[in-house]
Amino acid sequence: MTITKNCVICGGSFTAFCHNGKYCSGACKEVVLKKRKQGYYYRNRERLRKKSKDHHIKNQPLRKKWFQENWNKIKPKQRWRDRDGYIILGFGRGVAYQEHRWLIAKKKGRLLRKWETVHHKNRIRDDNRIENLEFRPEQGHYPRYDSLMKYIKTLEEKIKSYECGKMFKGE
Repeated sequence: MTITKNCVICGGSFTAFCHNGKYCSGACKEVVLKKRKQGYYYRNRERLRKKSKDHHIKNQPLRKKWFQENWNKIKPKQRWRDRDGYIILGFGRGVAYQEHRWLIAKKKGRLLRKWETVHHKNRIRDDNRIENLEFRPEQGHYPRYDSLMKYIKTLEEKIKSYECGKMFKGE
Protein backbone atom coordinates (compact mmCIF):
# COMPACT_ATOMS: atom_id res chain seq x y z
CA MET A 1 0.00 0.00 0.00
CA THR A 2 1.45 3.42 -0.97
CA ILE A 3 0.77 6.63 0.87
CA THR A 4 1.36 10.20 -0.34
CA LYS A 5 3.19 12.23 2.33
CA ASN A 6 5.00 15.56 2.70
CA CYS A 7 8.75 15.62 3.45
CA VAL A 8 9.65 16.86 6.94
CA ILE A 9 12.68 18.81 5.64
CA CYS A 10 11.81 20.33 2.26
CA GLY A 11 8.00 20.03 2.34
CA GLY A 12 7.84 18.25 -1.04
CA SER A 13 5.31 15.45 -1.55
CA PHE A 14 6.43 11.86 -2.10
CA THR A 15 4.97 8.39 -2.10
CA ALA A 16 5.87 6.15 0.83
CA PHE A 17 5.45 2.41 0.88
CA CYS A 18 4.67 2.33 4.58
CA HIS A 19 3.52 4.74 7.29
CA ASN A 20 7.10 5.28 8.61
CA GLY A 21 8.45 7.33 5.66
CA LYS A 22 9.40 10.91 6.60
CA TYR A 23 11.86 12.06 3.93
CA CYS A 24 11.51 12.42 0.17
CA SER A 25 15.15 11.60 -0.60
CA GLY A 26 18.44 10.45 0.85
CA ALA A 27 19.67 14.07 0.84
CA CYS A 28 16.89 15.20 3.19
CA LYS A 29 17.61 12.23 5.46
CA GLU A 30 21.33 13.19 5.55
CA VAL A 31 20.41 16.69 6.71
CA VAL A 32 18.59 15.22 9.69
CA LEU A 33 21.39 12.78 10.48
CA LYS A 34 23.99 15.56 10.42
CA LYS A 35 21.90 17.68 12.76
CA ARG A 36 21.46 14.74 15.13
CA LYS A 37 25.16 14.00 15.13
CA GLN A 38 26.07 17.64 15.83
CA GLY A 39 23.48 17.76 18.59
CA TYR A 40 24.93 14.62 20.20
CA TYR A 41 28.42 16.05 20.30
CA TYR A 42 27.16 19.41 21.51
CA ARG A 43 25.07 17.92 24.33
CA ASN A 44 27.82 15.54 25.45
CA ARG A 45 30.88 17.71 24.88
CA GLU A 46 31.91 17.83 28.56
CA ARG A 47 31.67 14.07 28.98
CA LEU A 48 33.55 13.46 25.74
CA ARG A 49 36.30 15.90 26.71
CA LYS A 50 36.80 14.17 30.05
CA LYS A 51 37.29 10.85 28.30
CA SER A 52 39.97 12.32 26.05
CA LYS A 53 43.48 11.06 26.76
CA ASP A 54 44.87 14.46 25.70
CA HIS A 55 43.66 16.14 28.87
CA HIS A 56 47.09 17.77 29.35
CA ILE A 57 46.52 19.96 26.27
CA LYS A 58 44.43 22.31 28.43
CA ASN A 59 47.65 23.42 30.17
CA GLN A 60 49.43 24.15 26.88
CA PRO A 61 48.94 27.97 26.99
CA LEU A 62 50.42 28.07 30.50
CA ARG A 63 53.45 26.13 29.32
CA LYS A 64 53.93 28.45 26.39
CA LYS A 65 53.62 31.51 28.63
CA TRP A 66 56.14 30.06 31.09
CA PHE A 67 58.55 29.36 28.25
CA GLN A 68 58.10 32.75 26.59
CA GLU A 69 58.79 34.59 29.83
CA ASN A 70 61.85 32.55 30.85
CA TRP A 71 63.25 31.30 27.54
CA ASN A 72 66.66 32.97 27.88
CA LYS A 73 67.19 31.72 31.46
CA ILE A 74 66.24 28.09 30.90
CA LYS A 75 68.80 25.44 30.00
CA PRO A 76 67.73 22.41 27.98
CA LYS A 77 67.27 19.20 29.96
CA GLN A 78 67.11 16.77 27.05
CA ARG A 79 68.47 16.52 23.52
CA TRP A 80 67.30 14.11 20.82
CA ARG A 81 66.99 13.74 17.05
CA ASP A 82 63.52 13.69 15.49
CA ARG A 83 62.55 11.52 12.54
CA ASP A 84 63.31 14.34 10.07
CA GLY A 85 66.91 14.60 11.30
CA TYR A 86 66.64 17.84 13.31
CA ILE A 87 68.05 18.09 16.85
CA ILE A 88 65.31 18.83 19.40
CA LEU A 89 65.92 20.38 22.83
CA GLY A 90 63.56 19.49 25.68
CA PHE A 91 63.07 22.08 28.41
CA GLY A 92 60.67 20.23 30.72
CA ARG A 93 56.97 20.94 31.24
CA GLY A 94 56.29 19.50 27.80
CA VAL A 95 58.18 22.25 25.96
CA ALA A 96 60.52 21.34 23.09
CA TYR A 97 62.33 23.56 20.58
CA GLN A 98 64.48 22.85 17.53
CA GLU A 99 68.14 23.44 18.30
CA HIS A 100 68.94 25.48 15.18
CA ARG A 101 66.03 27.84 15.93
CA TRP A 102 67.15 28.05 19.57
CA LEU A 103 70.71 29.06 18.62
CA ILE A 104 69.48 31.83 16.29
CA ALA A 105 67.01 33.00 18.94
CA LYS A 106 69.86 33.29 21.45
CA LYS A 107 71.92 35.22 18.91
CA LYS A 108 69.06 37.60 18.07
CA GLY A 109 67.96 37.97 21.70
CA ARG A 110 64.32 37.00 21.10
CA LEU A 111 62.21 33.97 20.26
CA LEU A 112 61.54 33.42 16.57
CA ARG A 113 58.09 33.81 15.08
CA LYS A 114 56.40 30.84 13.39
CA TRP A 115 56.97 32.19 9.90
CA GLU A 116 60.65 32.96 10.39
CA THR A 117 62.93 30.19 9.19
CA VAL A 118 66.49 29.11 9.87
CA HIS A 119 68.31 27.58 6.92
CA HIS A 120 71.21 25.12 7.12
CA LYS A 121 73.65 26.36 4.48
CA ASN A 122 75.18 22.93 3.87
CA ARG A 123 71.72 21.26 4.06
CA ILE A 124 72.81 18.91 6.85
CA ARG A 125 70.01 19.12 9.38
CA ASP A 126 72.01 18.17 12.46
CA ASP A 127 74.96 20.50 11.72
CA ASN A 128 73.96 23.37 14.00
CA ARG A 129 77.17 25.38 14.04
CA ILE A 130 76.28 29.07 14.10
CA GLU A 131 78.33 29.74 10.94
CA ASN A 132 76.27 27.08 9.13
CA LEU A 133 72.93 28.63 10.11
CA GLU A 134 71.27 31.45 8.20
CA PHE A 135 68.27 33.36 9.54
CA ARG A 136 65.68 34.08 6.89
CA PRO A 137 62.56 36.18 7.26
CA GLU A 138 59.18 35.19 5.89
CA GLN A 139 59.19 32.58 3.10
CA GLY A 140 62.94 32.09 3.38
CA HIS A 141 63.14 28.60 1.89
CA TYR A 142 61.42 29.47 -1.35
CA PRO A 143 63.39 29.90 -4.59
CA ARG A 144 61.66 33.22 -5.35
CA TYR A 145 63.20 34.69 -2.21
CA ASP A 146 66.66 33.38 -3.13
CA SER A 147 66.49 34.72 -6.68
CA LEU A 148 65.24 38.07 -5.39
CA MET A 149 68.14 38.32 -2.96
CA LYS A 150 70.63 37.52 -5.75
CA TYR A 151 69.03 40.19 -7.94
CA ILE A 152 69.31 42.76 -5.14
CA LYS A 153 73.00 41.90 -4.66
CA THR A 154 73.73 42.32 -8.38
CA LEU A 155 71.96 45.68 -8.37
CA GLU A 156 73.98 46.79 -5.35
CA GLU A 157 77.19 45.78 -7.13
CA LYS A 158 76.16 47.72 -10.25
CA ILE A 159 75.43 50.79 -8.15
CA LYS A 160 78.82 50.51 -6.44
CA SER A 161 80.63 50.11 -9.75
CA TYR A 162 78.69 53.05 -11.20
CA GLU A 163 79.63 55.24 -8.22
CA CYS A 164 83.26 54.16 -8.49
CA GLY A 165 83.24 55.00 -12.21
CA LYS A 166 81.90 58.48 -11.46
CA MET A 167 84.61 59.07 -8.93
CA PHE A 168 87.40 58.12 -11.32
CA LYS A 169 85.99 60.04 -14.28
CA GLY A 170 85.81 63.17 -12.20
CA GLU A 171 82.10 63.80 -12.73
